[in-house]
Amino acid sequence: MKVGHGLCVGVLAACAVTGDRMDPIWAGPAVSGRNTADGGLELELLAPTAGHAFELVGVRSDGGRAVVDCVHRTPPPGTLVAQVLTPLCFQIGPERLGASREVVVRVLPPGADAVPHRALVLARP
Repeated sequence: MKVGHGLCVGVLAACAVTGDRMDPIWAGPAVSGRNTADGGLELELLAPTAGHAFELVGVRSDGGRAVVDCVHRTPPPGTLVAQVLTPLCFQIGPERLGASREVVVRVLPPGADAVPHRALVLARP
């Protein structure tokens, strides 16, 4: 990553607002993303154990910003699971991101009243 691009992503992360307020910062498993050659986005959640699920539930774009919402599901307490790092990946096509120059990735716990957590902010070329 070029230094300038890294600084840009850092500044965007510090300033990203998804509505009238700042979303709390995501403190769960690592989430990473990269712009793809076709203008899309590849997202990855690095699940710490088996049984985690990462589901894309919505992508909306309103000009300069796209917001990607994902739900993170975890195994119920007391479940025996394999202890292995598992990358969970998916692609978002450029048509879903529109002309946005910034992509905010939010992770929600399951539940209708879940508060989204800002996991990642990316600048698009």
